[in-house]
Amino acid sequence: GPGLYGDSRFYQSHETYHLFNNCNAWTDRALQIAGCPPKTAPVFTVDDLMARARTCGKVIQSQSSD
Repeated sequence: GPGLYGDSRFYQSHETYHLFNNCNAWTDRALQIAGCPPKTAPVFTVDDLMARARTCGKVIQSQSSD
């Protein structure tokens, strides 16, 4: 259904949402399943999540079409 911000969405899940089990934690688990190294600290915020993602891949930015 519609989310709270702009084009955001809510999705039905069997997960229970709370401080220690939020969308960032779910994405972190997906990174681990994808082969990222084990985490050394909990992931609570998007900044934590992005720092973790940087440990297992490289940043790819699209080039300007100018």
